[in-house]
Amino acid sequence: MLNSLAGLITTIVNVYTARHKYWSRTAIITATVMGTCASILMVPFFIYNFWKLEDVRKEHDRLEKEAECISKTT
Repeated sequence: MLNSLAGLITTIVNVYTARHKYWSRTAIITATVMGTCASILMVPFFIYNFWKLEDVRKEHDRLEKEAECISKTT
């Protein structure tokens, strides 16, 4: 995903600096492919980051609270 975003940013910077805002056919195709790849790969990233890792975060918080209670009693 990050490689796709880097490629998209590079293409946009190249068009607006070296090509004087002229979008060639190659630049349009490159931007389309990179943007599509980045968009498609963001879906599994957000699913994993916000849904799948939620159980791990809850377990971590529970263990931190448990360790805090133990340290207060000793």
